[in-house]
Amino acid sequence: MFKRVITICIVSLITALVGALVFARDNKKITKVQVPKAVIAAFEKAYPKATVKEYEQNVKDKDVWYEIEYTDGAMTQEVKYTADGKLVGTSEDISPKDLPDAVSKAIVSKYMGAKIVGAEKEVRGEVVMYDVTLDIKGKPQEVKFSDKGEVIPKTEH
Repeated sequence: MFKRVITICIVSLITALVGALVFARDNKKITKVQVPKAVIAAFEKAYPKATVKEYEQNVKDKDVWYEIEYTDGAMTQEVKYTADGKLVGTSEDISPKDLPDAVSKAIVSKYMGAKIVGAEKEVRGEVVMYDVTLDIKGKPQEVKFSDKGEVIPKTEH
């Protein structure tokens, strides 16, 4: 009986590790040479003075896009493209004081006592979202908000 329990635990652990490795492959760092030419052309046209920090390929449910993290002056930003160079969205680090009032008020009312550790503004087409990292009793938590201060469930990211 004891051996059977141990065997089941080991098999479960191996299954979990394999699943984690497969999931980790969905986002991978790549080199400029591995980025489609249409993506590089679109990026360089839109951000001619940018300094690229890294390239990443992201895959989710058969959708593939390329993310370029760059600096332009003191700001760090990210831009996402489809393989044919079509803009998917942008994100940039912002100061917590630059959050919309609705988001700031939602944090105060829903996460009483939380401290804002970081904030990022994301734009996907016409949709603007704010990804906020909160320190809640010493534990970091990421919460995504609409520009109206509504919490966006993780399943909709």
